[in-house]
Amino acid sequence: MQSGELLATAIRAAETLGIPYMLVGSLASMRYGEPRLTLDFDIVVDLNFASAEKLCQAFDGPDFYVSLPAAIEAVRHRK
Repeated sequence: MQSGELLATAIRAAETLGIPYMLVGSLASMRYGEPRLTLDFDIVVDLNFASAEKLCQAFDGPDFYVSLPAAIEAVRHRK
């Protein structure tokens, strides 16, 4: 999967599930600041326990590794 496809998949999942998100890092920097190119993207999502589980389920499959316990722990500690 190309990085653009992955980004579109992530955004589509967040929007379908009604999860607030924002793009940060180099993508935001290229839009609002100094252009720079990296081979990744950063998305911040605002999750609760239920939406964390739903988001993890959206990335179930052989192309993804998602840890529901890590997601729950992150929500618990807001990391």
